[in-house]
Amino acid sequence: MADTKEEVILYMTSMSCSLEVKKKCQHINTIMCSKSSTHSLKEIDVSKPGVLATMREKLEDPKALPPQIYSEKHGYLGSYEKFHNAVEEEKLDEFLNNTYEK
Repeated sequence: MADTKEEVILYMTSMSCSLEVKKKCQHINTIMCSKSSTHSLKEIDVSKPGVLATMREKLEDPKALPPQIYSEKHGYLGSYEKFHNAVEEEKLDEFLNNTYEK
């Protein structure tokens, strides 16, 4: 696993009304944990409106919704779809280093 794994932030929510969003968040977290990643989780919910604002500011997208993956070193890495594609292609390290193209 890449050295940058410690700098990866998963913006997620467990409070969504959407089962699909919850499953995507859980899937990313499960994969990251299985790879011995020491990523951090930032829970987005109504009691923490600042987390959503921070995520959107870092992603430079005022409409971004979780799950989103961000690296303090490399910037915005992608959403669930890009993460899922990288996992399927066995290119998670490239994804985490922001060198994955898809």
